[in-house]
Amino acid sequence: MGRRWLVLLVALAVGAVVAPAGASTPLESGLERLGPVVGTAAAVDLAVTPDRLFVLGSGGLLAYDTSAPAAPVLVGRLDLPGRRVAASLQVSPSGRLALIRDFGVVGGSDDGLHVVDVHNPAAMRVLADVPSFTETPFCLADCSWVYGSNGSVLDLRIPAAPRLVGAARTPTSWIRRSYKQDLRISSVREVRPGLVTTAPVKGIFDDRILLLHVLDVRDPKRPRVVSSAASTNDRHSFPDAAWPAQGRSRFQLAQSIFNGEDLFCTSPAPLFVYDTARLTAKQFTPVGQYTPRKGTYLDGSPAANPRLSCGGGQLDIHPAHTDRGGLLVSAQLEHGVRILRLDRAGRLLEQGWALTPSGSTGQALWASAKRDERVLYALDDTRGVEVLRYTAAL
Repeated sequence: MGRRWLVLLVALAVGAVVAPAGASTPLESGLERLGPVVGTAAAVDLAVTPDRLFVLGSGGLLAYDTSAPAAPVLVGRLDLPGRRVAASLQVSPSGRLALIRDFGVVGGSDDGLHVVDVHNPAAMRVLADVPSFTETPFCLADCSWVYGSNGSVLDLRIPAAPRLVGAARTPTSWIRRSYKQDLRISSVREVRPGLVTTAPVKGIFDDRILLLHVLDVRDPKRPRVVSSAASTNDRHSFPDAAWPAQGRSRFQLAQSIFNGEDLFCTSPAPLFVYDTARLTAKQFTPVGQYTPRKGTYLDGSPAANPRLSCGGGQLDIHPAHTDRGGLLVSAQLEHGVRILRLDRAGRLLEQGWALTPSGSTGQALWASAKRDERVLYALDDTRGVEVLRYTAAL
């Protein structure tokens, strides 16, 4: 009897993972898979503007027309110079500029930053290079200014003539001015013009309690701390932070990861909710969290512990999110794409997911800023970019 039950369970598991095309399986709920974006198998980063999807990969920068979001059409390509290795991508919200950072040439070094005119995807061109730029860039004011992940400040008001006006690990560093110490920042998000959220990360065995700052950056060279949110213990770093509804929401969100010493962590790190109406010494108060569960794949969750960072990746707020709450998408690495609803009480409620066995989703972005948008693009580190459609209530 025991052997027969074992055979039946194995059959059910195989049937759930290898289902007929178009059939729903426990690996999807509230999300429909529409297929891969052609040419993105080696993608490392992506960005969305009102009518474009930009994908950075080993072959360079690809631009897709997304006037039909469910079926992106390739309309432009820019090859990376020489044999340079792509690292990260930023695109200005208006879609006029892209910033491509690379790791240098294959087998060499010489990191660099390329400023690219992308307003016409069919004729993208490099406007300027910033040699030896070793930081991840983050755009401010439609990429008129750039913050580096280690503290550099780049003036890009004239895109063809970048000027370094602040240097990492010096008194001119934007991080040192705001954090009063040297840190690495993994996310800088513009909440609204002149206001940003920042998410810091730290190295292995670093026991500092990290702060997520909200900064006034109307003068980018002299950022000013408006308020902060603290990690709940010394094990957390933060790959991303967001403040919905252009900062009108009562709640701020911060995705955490565990540090390197937690390589064999027993559970994923949580996505925190901070109450901005409850301040203690200018610090937001944590009021809730969402933590993906471990499961069996049959319940939409991976059976094993996370293998990369024991936590999640990037967040993206749905365009219809208001101060009363709304949807967001969370890229949860081995836990795939998770659609969550933030309610008026600050609770995060899971609405749907798309899980890929052996995959890891680091980015998931809504396809446009339309309030009724249901399509999103998810970047898996082994499979490239996939098109998904949210099928539940907005």
